[in-house]
Amino acid sequence: MTTEGTTRGSATVKLDSGAATTISTNATTTKSAQVVDVVQGASGPHKLVVNVLGTAGHPRIDIDAFFVLAKS
Repeated sequence: MTTEGTTRGSATVKLDSGAATTISTNATTTKSAQVVDVVQGASGPHKLVVNVLGTAGHPRIDIDAFFVLAKS
């Protein structure tokens, strides 16, 4: 989960050895508690990599929360 807004930018998100996905947290108005990406993997430990792309005028992203859901 993140806050989207006018000064927020983009990042790549990668789970384990999967392909990286680019997410944007830029928006014309501020919006809190936005789900911006969903990645899936099998049960067990994982490595999540988030790289902020940091472009001019949009140097940051905020990470408010990660949710881990288990299938039952």
